Parts: sequence; C-alpha cells; structure tokens
Amino acid sequence: MAPERDEEATEAQLVVEALLVCDAFVSQLRFDAALKVLEVATDTVAENVEALGLNASRPPPTNPNAPSYHALRPPLPPTQIQDIHSFWTRLNTLWLRVLASIALTPQAWDLLEERIRAWSRALEWYGLVNYELGFWVKDLCKAVQIGRMRIQIMMQEAQNSHTAAIIGSGDGMAPTGSFQIFDQNAFGSTR
Repeated sequence: MAPERDEEATEAQLVVEALLVCDAFVSQLRFDAALKVLEVATDTVAENVEALGLNASRPPPTNPNAPSYHALRPPLPPTQIQDIHSFWTRLNTLWLRVLASIALTPQAWDLLEERIRAWSRALEWYGLVNYELGFWVKDLCKAVQIGRMRIQIMMQEAQNSHTAAIIGSGDGMAPTGSFQIFDQNAFGSTR
C-alpha cells in the first residue's frame, strides 16, 4: 500500500511543480512555454479536482460539466495539495501574468478563451469559479479581451506604418501607385 501513496503524492506534487516550472518560465520571459505548462496543469486540475483535494466541498460524483477526458485517461487517485488557497492564488496569478505578456493571433485568443470557459464550467460544479478559492474566470476572460485588443492595436499600427512607409517613400512626392494603396486602405476606393 505504501507505493500507492507515493504515486498518489507524486501526482499532486507534479501539478505543484508544474506551477513552479511555469513561474520560472515567466521569470525568464518565456511566455509561450509558460502558457503550454499552464494549459496542461489546468487541464489536470479541471479533470481531477477531487482527487487533488482542491475543492472546498464534495458534491455528488456526477459532474455534468466535467470534460469527457476520463474516456481517454482515468482520473487520478485521491491526493492532497497542502495549501489549497495558495495553490489557487498561484495558478490564477500565473495565468494573469502570462495573459498580460503573451502575443497571440486573434484566433489563438479565441481558442484560449474557449478553453478557459470550458475549465470554468468543470470547476463551477465544485463552487470554484470567481471566488477567492478557485478559478478567476472573469479576470482571466478580461485579460483575454485585453490581449485580443492589444494584438488588434499592434496589427493596426503595423498596417498604418506600412501605409505611411509606402506613401512617404521617394523624393517627397508619392508615386500614383502609392496613392492608390493609401486610398484603398483609407477610403475603400482608388482614384
């Protein structure tokens, strides 16, 4: 029976260590790697809330919002993460730091927001959404919206600087082709 306890403790420890690795990636400004680690850790948490001892109450075992991950792999055996409050705070804080720093395509932001909402649906069953103890889905979705706006602004600035570079090139007089590009982008027609 002792080897089982070691395996159980290892599963909880792996989730905690994943957050430590993510924290190291954030410190090294490796936000893409941090995002990947957070996604895997959050998948594990959403799939195994009870087994990891992360829920405040124990509802009936049939969670209608639980992802169908268990069809692919069995749930973890029961374990305990010692400081539940610190765990949730660390997970959410890491998510907010990564979301504030990463640059994704608009489609990637959409997919990430869908995943966040899916995790929140699974965690909501346990009362672990938008509270101090649990997943801060409202804050995370706001961070996704800000990230999406940030990338749109960057794309618009890049487009504007490209248009300005085309118009402003040469001897001070823009060639006719440049006016056509500018007019198409700004006014929707060519002259």
